[in-house]
Amino acid sequence: IAGHYNLYLGGVLHRDVSNGNILRLREPIERPHNRSTSLPALGEDVNLSSCRGLLADLDHAIEWRKVPPTASRDRSGTLPFVSLRLVNTWAANRPALHTAADDLESFMWVLVWSLVHIFKKFATITVD
Repeated sequence: IAGHYNLYLGGVLHRDVSNGNILRLREPIERPHNRSTSLPALGEDVNLSSCRGLLADLDHAIEWRKVPPTASRDRSGTLPFVSLRLVNTWAANRPALHTAADDLESFMWVLVWSLVHIFKKFATITVD
């Protein structure tokens, strides 16, 4: 989510947050940061000097500051993780404007998907 926030502050909206596009690193790496910008930093009180994961695959990303915010019939995203608002709008065959809030809901669906798979794994464990 921190990576998404930084992309958004940089003018990029991802539009395809899914389990396959969130990559966890084996070892944290030093987080590059540009202090010359006047944009607010995420969580000044939290140590964000290292990066533990990446948000990949910017194929559907847009530069939201350069593209006028208009509803479109174009669809982007991995269906199981797309926000309910977008799914309902598409089902009604209406144009939709993909927003950062839709991407944040996608993170929630990735979390739900991850928890289901973790609990599914634990359900197969037996205790003697």
